[in-house]
Amino acid sequence: MPRILVADDDRTSRELTAELLQNAGHTVSQASSARETIARCKASLPDLVLLDLILPDRTGIDLLGELKALWPGLPVIIVTGYPEIRSVVEAMRRGAAEYLVKPVDPDALVRACDAALAGGPHLPGPSRAVTFPLTEETQGPAWPPPLGAPKPLREVVAAYIDHVIAATHGNKARAARLLGISRETLRARLTKGSRPACSPWAPAQARARRA
Repeated sequence: MPRILVADDDRTSRELTAELLQNAGHTVSQASSARETIARCKASLPDLVLLDLILPDRTGIDLLGELKALWPGLPVIIVTGYPEIRSVVEAMRRGAAEYLVKPVDPDALVRACDAALAGGPHLPGPSRAVTFPLTEETQGPAWPPPLGAPKPLREVVAAYIDHVIAATHGNKARAARLLGISRETLRARLTKGSRPACSPWAPAQARARRA
């Protein structure tokens, strides 16, 4: 039976998530801090960590980096109620299996966990549509405001990658450096089907090149 560690400082959220995953057939343990998460992993390594982005002693992104450094094959899903473009890209760079936004649909959460345990992406996409405050702090290189309705999180990330590639005139090596990921990771993201064939936010010239 797969073992999942739920790391969240919000007791109510943590216990509800644990109950949901137990009912789905998983063995679940809980942690309320980064220190406790590391300690539990060292005592008995789980098959998956469900990690809140904000913990009392460290950020989830920082802890994600340490978890992947200690146990490279350990899948980690980031969950947050405060999504930002920069944290999505950083989570991707550090090897997160998925990035979900609270409140997470229960079925979507179970699907994401099952996919991560199986070693694959969560193909149906994130659990809810979100928009981001696109400020000088979060926008990255010349990122324009979003157009139209809010976009699912995976589409937001895909559009951001699309924009960076277009801004570098298709230079994927430079785009990877700007995104803070390896060229191999970028190539995998572009070929896995995790981004739309044509993002509605991509510059017109980039869409024309793909037409």
